[in-house]
Amino acid sequence: MRGRAAISDLKRYAPEAGRLYGFLNEKTHINYASHLEFLGIKDGRNVIWHAHPRYVEFAETILSLGDLYGLVWELSQFSYLDEPETVRVQDGRIVPNEGRAFLEKKAACMLALEELDRSSDKGASQPLAWR
Repeated sequence: MRGRAAISDLKRYAPEAGRLYGFLNEKTHINYASHLEFLGIKDGRNVIWHAHPRYVEFAETILSLGDLYGLVWELSQFSYLDEPETVRVQDGRIVPNEGRAFLEKKAACMLALEELDRSSDKGASQPLAWR
């Protein structure tokens, strides 16, 4: 597997893939400064947080990974597909279908989550790190 080269190739179709890769790389290679994201103290005891208060950020990450999965799958299987949904041909080149249904569903999910986040008493949302 050619990790970084594959991401460079993917960025031609999905420019956000580079930022998303960097974000995921940072979250999976945990440094000391990141420990406070999942370790804490509650009622005088050490705890490990199994959920993250910035769920909007992580929800968009998961939804974006789902979108990229569909995009990559259709790119790899394009010649076998009768009616691709995530990609289309434009000027003889395969390009992302900007009107793909998943993006509409993703946007609706994100609006609902952002509203839920605003109405919660935690107010934990922060700007997305990789966007």
